[in-house]
Amino acid sequence: MKITAQTTLQSYLETVYVEDRINLRASTVSAICYSIRAYARFLERSPTIADLNKDTITSFMAWYAQRVAGSTVNAKRKDLLALWRVAWDKRHTRVAPRKIARARESQPEAPKSVVIHRLEVHQRGKGKEVPVEARDSDTQI
Repeated sequence: MKITAQTTLQSYLETVYVEDRINLRASTVSAICYSIRAYARFLERSPTIADLNKDTITSFMAWYAQRVAGSTVNAKRKDLLALWRVAWDKRHTRVAPRKIARARESQPEAPKSVVIHRLEVHQRGKGKEVPVEARDSDTQI
């Protein structure tokens, strides 16, 4: 199979990437397939080797971060960069892999009532009385 910039990443994974890796687990291949499918949803078409570039991957990460946790975005980033590195090493792309910043891990803010409940449980565990002010839902913590 001749590899060009228009070769799909799925095809590239199956024909080049898997052949290049020793002891590659089936679960790893499945994870990379899932990353390619997520990238395809963003592009609204099958991604190709030509889509392995900093601008497109960074845009994908921003789009995907609106839907999932930062750790999930970073896993997809890692998979796409792995494909890109192999494509570069085998001279299947002219664009060298670039450093792409990791997505920040965002923690959803807990409702105030949950924070107060956790404080009460923590204080009770220490055998302490929870002040009335801490139980007041209007109190800022």
